[in-house]
Amino acid sequence: MKLKRFHFLLLAVVLFSFTTLPPTKAIAQPQFGPEISGVHSDVHYAVENVQFNSITTVSITITPTSTKTIKNGVTTYKEDIAVKWGSPKVQSNTGGYGLNWFQDETNERGVKYQGLSDSGYVFYREPKQMPIGYFGWERGRLYQSGTTWIYERVAEMPDTFTYYRNQKLQKVHKSVILSKLRITEDQYVNKAKFTLMGVEVNPNTHITSVFPYFTYNTNTGVATNYTFVNGKHWETVNYASLKTFYGKTGLSFVWRWVLYNGCNPSDVPKVQAHPYYGNFGQCLWFQYEKNDPKAKTITVTAGQKGYSGTNHTIFYSSTETYAVLTLELEELPAQGKNFRPVGHYTINGCDEDDPCGWAYRMPRTPYIP
Repeated sequence: MKLKRFHFLLLAVVLFSFTTLPPTKAIAQPQFGPEISGVHSDVHYAVENVQFNSITTVSITITPTSTKTIKNGVTTYKEDIAVKWGSPKVQSNTGGYGLNWFQDETNERGVKYQGLSDSGYVFYREPKQMPIGYFGWERGRLYQSGTTWIYERVAEMPDTFTYYRNQKLQKVHKSVILSKLRITEDQYVNKAKFTLMGVEVNPNTHITSVFPYFTYNTNTGVATNYTFVNGKHWETVNYASLKTFYGKTGLSFVWRWVLYNGCNPSDVPKVQAHPYYGNFGQCLWFQYEKNDPKAKTITVTAGQKGYSGTNHTIFYSSTETYAVLTLELEELPAQGKNFRPVGHYTINGCDEDDPCGWAYRMPRTPYIP
């Protein structure tokens, strides 16, 4: 049996975050736990019932200045900048579910769990040079203060900062910023932090995690939906009765089976007419209501790209570099912060440890600041 990976997407306004879970073996009756969540067992069991619903960020403001001087009838202007700390920005009813959040941290953003210390659960991300730029190191700490769970994250100070003068983009070195603020780099890093806060909730009254999960039988080609809500099979949970991290109840959801198989927007003829056709190789896209039987299983087999409604079968081309099936769950009605996690399975092609560079094939505008 091939291995499976997952992506998770959190929508907040128009921002997205995609995440990849570590591979797990497809089993007949999967049981929810750290292997499926992709979160280290220490952290998994610490936050499995935590809802994060507040984010606080602190940043600086850079304001261009100009000093006018008149000497011997000659007027000169000296350009400079003023730098100051802005007020902490607090976003309420924003955050996520504990397990989904740390699944995203450790498997999408590359933050590694370091272990449990006297100060809490410790995380670290190595600096990395990417084709699109340099990503500095990050340090994170998860701890509990009274009944509140707090995740603090600090990051390497960037070498340069940008601001606008006369509608033109300007750059300034970090040494100038530190000089203006009269602080050290360590002091800057510790003040310009990201803080996520939440509390433990009752999984009988609140949503605590949503993990789309499906198995794929390579002998029969049947994909079976085993999505977990609060660690239980989704059909055993009354989703509408549970409160989200953004304070809503009465929600439902729809399912989408999607095949990515090397399709392009310029294909003629198209395998399926759909607004998203060809996005990142997307070929076929099928949406079903929550309790539609077609959302529970679907057959995927090699052949000419297409779909047979007679036996609910997707056909993929084995000559393409990859064939990836995804199962997406989207909360309804969409309210600006609706949660939309996605699970995926590499059916054909590519290395299972990095299926087709899949994490970089999908849209990657992070929701997490």
